[in-house]
Amino acid sequence: MEKIKCAYCGQERPQEEMKQGEIMFRDRNRITGKAFVNSKTNWYCADKGCHGYDQMAHEG
Repeated sequence: MEKIKCAYCGQERPQEEMKQGEIMFRDRNRITGKAFVNSKTNWYCADKGCHGYDQMAHEG
């Protein structure tokens, strides 16, 4: 059985106990330096608040 690591807390769990979630955050273009809103999808624990905590951490 494959285990997936939570993007926030780092706990490794079976895929059935995980969920995918998208977070949005401010980023900068490496060439122009202009700010823009970026997003990425990560795996999080399904029974804990890891997804929400990771979003708050990216908001500063």
